[in-house]
Amino acid sequence: MPNSERIRNRDWAEVTLTGWDGVAPFAYSGWRADEDIRFWNSKSKPSGTGAANSGDNSLVWSDVSKARMITAKNTYLALKGSGTATRVDMDAAVLEVCQAFARLRWRDMKYPDPHDLPALNTLPSLLEFFDQTKGTNGMVTNPDA
Repeated sequence: MPNSERIRNRDWAEVTLTGWDGVAPFAYSGWRADEDIRFWNSKSKPSGTGAANSGDNSLVWSDVSKARMITAKNTYLALKGSGTATRVDMDAAVLEVCQAFARLRWRDMKYPDPHDLPALNTLPSLLEFFDQTKGTNGMVTNPDA
């Protein structure tokens, strides 16, 4: 379908959802946790092969953050498979998987973890970023290493 014929949500004026009373809870969704776990095991992640639990064998994450992710993943999958978990338990497990995945940190501290870098909304000046006189020989370094 050509781009000009695709439906885009920015073209909608107002969307009204019917059938919801404004009070009832939304249907359960574990999609966020399932996607994090899918990526944890995917070939796109360091040491992932696409096979189940392949992310557990990765050597790139710090021991603490990796252990938290594995525990959160296993807890979520056990609850999901049990069929008896409450909605509150499932929502908490989904949240823990998402938080554990977001808090994964690199084991190698030679360079700073991307999550630990300051937010930068503009591109850095290459003349300043790779300035040899800054004491780092033009390299980005982690002050803790």
